[in-house]
Amino acid sequence: MRTVLALSLLAVLTHGAAYGQFSETVEVRVTNVEVIVTDKAGKPVPGLTKDDFEIYENDVRQQITNFAEIGESVPAGNLATVPGETPAEAPVTRDIRRRLISVFIDNASLDTGNRASVLPQLRQFLASNVRPGDGIAIYSWANNLTVQLEPTSDPAEIAAAVDNLASRNAVVGNWRNDFRGELDFLIAAYKDRGEKARIEDAISTTETHAVRGSSEMRQKAAAIKSVISSLRGIEGRKILVMLTQSLSSNPGEEAFQYIDSIRHEFTGGDRFNPFPHAKPYAIEGLAGEISTAANSAGVTLYPIHAAGKWADNEMLDASQTMTVRGGPAINTDTSTQTLHAVAEDTGGKALIGSSNFKLAFDTISNDLNVYYSLGYRTDGARQDRLKNVEVKLKKKGYTVRTRKAIVEQTAASEMNDMVAANLFQTRATNDLNIKAGIGTATPAGENLVHPLTISIPTSTLTLIPDGTDLVGKFSVFAAFLRSDGAVSSVGRQTQQFRFPAASLAKRKEVTVKLDVTADARVGAISLGVMDEASSATGFALVKLPAAAGTGGATE
Repeated sequence: MRTVLALSLLAVLTHGAAYGQFSETVEVRVTNVEVIVTDKAGKPVPGLTKDDFEIYENDVRQQITNFAEIGESVPAGNLATVPGETPAEAPVTRDIRRRLISVFIDNASLDTGNRASVLPQLRQFLASNVRPGDGIAIYSWANNLTVQLEPTSDPAEIAAAVDNLASRNAVVGNWRNDFRGELDFLIAAYKDRGEKARIEDAISTTETHAVRGSSEMRQKAAAIKSVISSLRGIEGRKILVMLTQSLSSNPGEEAFQYIDSIRHEFTGGDRFNPFPHAKPYAIEGLAGEISTAANSAGVTLYPIHAAGKWADNEMLDASQTMTVRGGPAINTDTSTQTLHAVAEDTGGKALIGSSNFKLAFDTISNDLNVYYSLGYRTDGARQDRLKNVEVKLKKKGYTVRTRKAIVEQTAASEMNDMVAANLFQTRATNDLNIKAGIGTATPAGENLVHPLTISIPTSTLTLIPDGTDLVGKFSVFAAFLRSDGAVSSVGRQTQQFRFPAASLAKRKEVTVKLDVTADARVGAISLGVMDEASSATGFALVKLPAAAGTGGATE
């Protein structure tokens, strides 16, 4: 989506009683890592201390400067014990951070029966883990992304949204159903003539649907990354639960293996090898793209393969066994491999090959309620960079899970994320106490020009002496949300101002006037202001009327 920021940005100093602040900012940065420790039965292990852990950044060991054991209300029977030791005397900290739990329901692959099995467990999980102030959001995907539930902590709204999903028909598999149907028709047509279908005809049919499958998978991955992006820049404990039956880095492999499982139906099938035919349809880096997006947004992924115990045989029904070239059944399903990879890379857990959906949600609940927070100080100026992280536990016999990478951002990059996230969840923090208003839009070709006004109290800005003057500098950030869900890139404009120091007591606020040119379908504009001296921030959300041309509301 194109972004045009025609910022004829004018800073006006308004008179009134106010007092600016003079300061020198020293930034102390601590990188925090959430760590899950479980025993062989998958139970969370409490009672460990800072000395039990080692943490490495880019293979260099770091000194743990911050440590906390987070504990909530988990039944004692669900907790593991450290053999031969009593629990640590260090106090257990209650997690007061906001939880942001997003759910992605893949209606393009979920069949009705499997969805009916997993949704009641999802409903119970959300009811048990929502707290006042949390944000629970539900998205569905069936070749387009739909918001089923805006972020809320209202238990009744959450339960109603899940029940509404359960009452709808699933959109099953599209290309998979068509693919199987065409193969069945091909085989039957030849049998009617007393012949066997040729393997070449089966390959041709499969190639057509492998293209469709690859396109679907790319769209699905983009939808998942869009949900992840909506959580960027929002503080709190962030997880994404994904209910799907297919997230494959090569759906062509899935289809060609199905041919191999029924190759006896085709002339020449005994010579068929599925893997060379599937290779051109591989989507390189699919899992890595999703993992990187999640790690950069601080989101932990929990994929649940809702096909249950038949998860490894997507294209087969429960009565069939898949063999390759006459050998035993094997697990080469790239979908389950992708789900494992994105969970492992982000510190989550994937449930695959099991119909015990309660176990899956119990695992997520344990992760939310019992974990360790490790922190270490980072030197040097902030950069936009990816840092590999590894946590080791000195005690043996336990499993340690944490995200494999953390993305460090400059203040400007972090601000970009927060402004974009403000389109979806209005930020509670507004340290600069900014306010925004909008005037009447005017046409500009196919776009509209929106006159915006932002007021910033002078008392919240950092003012630097320069001779007999005081100077300040801030940046204005803007992003748009279109009615079809598309989000613009974030635009930025920087403004410096000065005034005589003797007049400070009369300076009430700085008023920023700017014109924003945007697509006529834009329904909301997110605005952010960052003080360039202190990095203090403020945010506002301007909602545009359905019919452009009148003033819009602000939050």
